[in-house]
Amino acid sequence: MMPEIAPNSREAANRRSEALAPTCRGLNYYEADPHFRAILPLHASASLLSRINPHLVELGELAGNELYDLSEACPPILHTRDAYGRDEEWIEYHPVYRRMEEIAFGRFGIHAMSHCPGVLDQGDALPPLAKYVFHYVFAQAEFGLLCPVNPTDSSSELIRRFGSEPLREPIFAGGVVARHVSAPSLRAIHDGKGGRLGCRRFRARSRARW
Repeated sequence: MMPEIAPNSREAANRRSEALAPTCRGLNYYEADPHFRAILPLHASASLLSRINPHLVELGELAGNELYDLSEACPPILHTRDAYGRDEEWIEYHPVYRRMEEIAFGRFGIHAMSHCPGVLDQGDALPPLAKYVFHYVFAQAEFGLLCPVNPTDSSSELIRRFGSEPLREPIFAGGVVARHVSAPSLRAIHDGKGGRLGCRRFRARSRARW
């Protein structure tokens, strides 16, 4: 007869953990989701799917492996004061977070694929549906980074539609929103009249492959 195990003992906790479902670490998150892949042809053309499918396979592999490992490793830290207690707010980014930015902004250009040609070696800008497909796969491993990806995407569209020409030109000329920025190159400028938007160019932290 097996001796009774105390419910709050370490051995009891170890046994309870055996009932937990295994992680998805090591899977290709795109290929492992047949229902998602089955619904795509109902909304996307065969031509579009043939163009983006190899990239989705690559992203799915990253999501189940590298992104899986990076996503919870070292999130950004908000510092509210300096060593003397003064209100000096800044955000500290760990290199692993920068690596995730390289994947989202640099490798796949999720923020720009529906605005600029050339992303993922495509001759034209991809339809919004394609962008949301990449969002879905990426979010299976890392959702937080989509917060800067989404405003970059939506702000670019707002500027394209409603921005003045001096504001649009530095951002969109020659696909700069896709190739040279990892977020809209905007900053608030206080001009004594309630503020206005300004823009400046700067190079992305990552090397885009498109």
